[in-house]
Amino acid sequence: MAGIGVRGWTIKEISDLKKVFADNSNSLPDYLREDYQREISSSELKPAAVSLQSATLGKDLTVSERMLLDLLYIKSANFVGDWMIVLATVKTHLKGTGVR
Repeated sequence: MAGIGVRGWTIKEISDLKKVFADNSNSLPDYLREDYQREISSSELKPAAVSLQSATLGKDLTVSERMLLDLLYIKSANFVGDWMIVLATVKTHLKGTGVR
């Protein structure tokens, strides 16, 4: 497990993700599907305790939203950004919001 990075997927979320990739008629743009597959397969990501999702959103995410936030983190991760995620996560938890 990593300290900061992308949040791990639950069993239900993995099932939903498989459905998204199997169903070509859904609303997920092809570029997002292809970009996500390429980035995830080319990186050695570990699930993280602190993530962009836990720092920013106060609701359950759709598969598309999760994929977008994962890609955003993967493509722009840096030391300063990681500390901003940690501080934002602490703030959302103190306020009682964020992903549960």
